Amino acid sequence: MGKEMGKDQLHRMYHMRRWTSFALGLSTEHDFQSTGKLTIAFKENSMAQTATNPRTGTSPGPNPPDDTELEVHQGWVRSGRDNTPGMKGYYINLEAKPGYGDKVEKLLQDIHAGVEKEPGTGPWFGLRYSDTTFGIFEAMHDAEARHAHDVGPGGSNFLRGAELEEMLAYPAHLYRVDIMYGKFSVMLGKKITETGPST
Repeated sequence: MGKEMGKDQLHRMYHMRRWTSFALGLSTEHDFQSTGKLTIAFKENSMAQTATNPRTGTSPGPNPPDDTELEVHQGWVRSGRDNTPGMKGYYINLEAKPGYGDKVEKLLQDIHAGVEKEPGTGPWFGLRYSDTTFGIFEAMHDAEARHAHDVGPGGSNFLRGAELEEMLAYPAHLYRVDIMYGKFSVMLGKKITETGPST
């Protein structure tokens, strides 16, 4: 690391090392000095010794179940169990490259417009945590509806692999989730009736 590098390159390297250390179960100490040098020291912790299936190169999040495979696609990965009974959903984590937050926001707008045409998808939420960290939570009645969403007008936006690689710091991670409980009578402060939200 004694070689001088630009701040943009250091920024990318820092985040790559940071999330790799997260996946491997390592803690990270960093010192970003005004001279443009980056010092990173890794310390092992107990997670490193118990991690049997590290997912390097993906955005941070829950560890996929041991009995499932990580599906790898251009610009995104997917994990979690499928084809089990009950209500289903996705939690999707998207981390934009610095300066690409607006493009990720536009992607969420496109997905939103698509899911409006999917009768089996909903509720749906596009989320923003910071300038670069975004998420999606979407719910479906069952696995069949989730499969329909995968190839529907909303889900098919993830086929834009080259665009995803351009705008995202890491592949988007689609977590299949089982919905265990939910409050369905109120949506954003409005009571839900069979005909829609009451005013």
